[in-house]
Amino acid sequence: MPSCQAINCVNERGKCGKSFFEIPDPLKSSEKRKLCKLWIDHLRNDKLKIETFVWSKGRVVCEEHFEQDCFERNLMAESLGFKSGRLTLKPGAVPTLVKPGPGVADRQKER
Repeated sequence: MPSCQAINCVNERGKCGKSFFEIPDPLKSSEKRKLCKLWIDHLRNDKLKIETFVWSKGRVVCEEHFEQDCFERNLMAESLGFKSGRLTLKPGAVPTLVKPGPGVADRQKER
């Protein structure tokens, strides 16, 4: 099962009941490359680098790392009193709710 690529996150697709989103494919366009770089920068995962990033469906980020306003609203479900099932990201959304791992603050000071 693909797991969330954010540093210190242990959520796995299919095991936690959360929505997951693929990291944008940097080869699709220059806009997607910029968005992919933003995602990678915010995920704080030392294993991910834009220079060597290879897109795959398994490179995902769980919903926990996105602000609430990053998601599209399902007005039909809301009007019927249902909780919307799978979440949908708004175009250009970036994961910003990522907790730093041990030593991240020290590495950022060095930059």
